[in-house]
Amino acid sequence: MNRLLILIVNLGLTAFISQASAETEVELGTRLYHERKWAEAAQVLHQFAETHPEQNEDYFAAEYYLGLSLFDLKLYVAGSNPMIKVVRSTSKKYRKEALEKLISMSGHLKNQKLLEFAISDLRVGDLKTMSNDVFEFKMAELYYDNAQYDQAINYLKQALQRAPDQEAELNLLALSYLKKNNTSLAIEVYLQLLYIYNKRNESDDLKVDFTTLNLARAYFQQKEYSKAVEIYNRLPKKGEAYRQSLKELAWSYLFMGQMAKAIGVLETTHTPYYENYFEPESLFLRAILLNGMCQFEEAEAAIQVFDESYVSLINILHTWSARRVDGKESISEIEFTLEALKDERHGQFKDKKQKISYGGHIPFKVTRTLLLDYRLANSYETFLQIKSERISALKIFSHEEKQISFKAFLESIYVVQLNDFENQVAVTLSNLLMKVQKDLNFYKDQLAFVSYEITETRKKELKQKVIDTNLESLGVASENKVVISKKKKKSGYQVWAFDSEFWKDELNTYEYSGKNKCTADETGAGAGVKSGK
Repeated sequence: MNRLLILIVNLGLTAFISQASAETEVELGTRLYHERKWAEAAQVLHQFAETHPEQNEDYFAAEYYLGLSLFDLKLYVAGSNPMIKVVRSTSKKYRKEALEKLISMSGHLKNQKLLEFAISDLRVGDLKTMSNDVFEFKMAELYYDNAQYDQAINYLKQALQRAPDQEAELNLLALSYLKKNNTSLAIEVYLQLLYIYNKRNESDDLKVDFTTLNLARAYFQQKEYSKAVEIYNRLPKKGEAYRQSLKELAWSYLFMGQMAKAIGVLETTHTPYYENYFEPESLFLRAILLNGMCQFEEAEAAIQVFDESYVSLINILHTWSARRVDGKESISEIEFTLEALKDERHGQFKDKKQKISYGGHIPFKVTRTLLLDYRLANSYETFLQIKSERISALKIFSHEEKQISFKAFLESIYVVQLNDFENQVAVTLSNLLMKVQKDLNFYKDQLAFVSYEITETRKKELKQKVIDTNLESLGVASENKVVISKKKKKSGYQVWAFDSEFWKDELNTYEYSGKNKCTADETGAGAGVKSGK
């Protein structure tokens, strides 16, 4: 009896000691965290969470402070894992705090999916330490990317009421107005941004240049072409903003009926300096303009350059898209391009006889343009952050030989995340390449019509010349000559998209009338362009 009693007492004491020990582990981990010993705290708290899977407040506390420890170590990818567990839990004490940290982590990682998860059911009143401005901007970004522009505008206005000079909020507000075709308000916002930069003596020329470029685009969208031209011409003749402006400036001159100026601008994009840039639309537009101005040889030369430079790309891109491309191959294509861009920036290819060393399968000039797309750029940047964080984590915990399970825990997170973002890069790259193929096929088909139009016009002119020569040889008076009519019906076959690389997608389309001065009627009407949607 006594032995049984002693056994029962010992069992109870063991359970009590075990419980006390478990509580002490959480307290120890929490104390280490507050003492800024984040690496030690993370290991203690992970050990507890791994060995005590009961869904109670101690477990949630361990996961929450584990996430905080990793966050403060700047291991945002790893830290998001325990925070998601807490967010999905029933914890009343830690759930809102975990949501708030996830919003911050998504910002560091530019991970839109993590942001969507974190704020799916969060309200401003739930926030404790994060400013309402930050939350409202994150909400606006989410609504903008889901094409819910009214909601985005509402959140941005709320944030700007408290701090009117926030440039990120102002820029997104202007873009939202443009998406709603409210160009007047967009112009007001861009002018406000430029005023802010001037007031600050803004040293970030790139930021000023792209705001100026967007202001010109807003005037273009409003069909104030002369004002758009004025703004485009303010851009300094260097950098990416100027290069992007050239094609759009040509469009502006075209809509103003100033064909010669449009041609002059396009000639800039076809100089050797821009030979490694993807500019099929500028050649397409150049051929149309030259045809409309009766400069057939020059138009045919532009078509030939297009064929030599871009038609072969269609097969290359089709071959790439036709096979199953994994994430690693897509990442390699981007890395080849970035390496070539670095060499180009360092001036190693000023000698035009020297070719860029490039090992990618997708042509360099295509991939460099696709990397301007924010979706591809963000996915790749997050992928790099995960790789970098993985290396940092190995360094931080390299001396902890006994913490095999903790290292395995971290490695499992990084392997999954790297694989996910490799695939995300591959899918985004594939979708963008499909659009490039579609555009190139469109340009090729339309230029075939231009070639046909040139051939037909020349045939008619030659036929008329033969008739005139024969009649003259027979001594027929000029008033009795048979004249082949030069009237030509409006074809309206040429339609193209006005794509702006800085905007997130296209805003307008335009239609060329297909009539040129060489085949004009007695009114002398020439080539014409009208806007459409």
